[in-house]
Amino acid sequence: MKKYHFNLIPFKKSLNSFDIQASLELVGSNLEIEFIVKGNIKNLHLPKSLDETKRVIGLWESSCFECFILNNETLSYYEFNYSPEGHWNCFYFPKPKAPLKQSPNFEEATCVINLTDQTFSLKTTIDLYNFLPGFWKKEAMSFGLTSVIECDEKLSYWAISHIDEKPNFHNFESFERVVLE
Repeated sequence: MKKYHFNLIPFKKSLNSFDIQASLELVGSNLEIEFIVKGNIKNLHLPKSLDETKRVIGLWESSCFECFILNNETLSYYEFNYSPEGHWNCFYFPKPKAPLKQSPNFEEATCVINLTDQTFSLKTTIDLYNFLPGFWKKEAMSFGLTSVIECDEKLSYWAISHIDEKPNFHNFESFERVVLE
């Protein structure tokens, strides 16, 4: 089991001094994803986690952490969204530019969230058995780990890389090909 670490970079340089790191690790049939925000986070909109969480569309309109999982052979992909409150959603795209549609394969998500004066972390697990049959092929997968951060009522966009002239988390060229074992 190898854990892959990524430093997310902002689309535009931020005046705030904080860093965002993300990691992926395959543990059995579970994909573990973790986002860590470090530094001067007191101005960031990172609400406290809630006891009752729900599936919500539009989490990217405020602080949100996202994982895109692409099958490079079929170009189908999943988008997972997680908010600091613990709300979540999962979308499945059978092809590029397909309409936004919630995936029925994932009925719930659990996030472990920690917030201190200098660090915010969100960790979640995706069960590979919930993907559509034939989707997961460990040697054919790419990942887009991204974040939208609200600070002083403005949004900043973070990703492994930015390819376009404006933030576009659905651009496969910005994904990282990883073989998780």
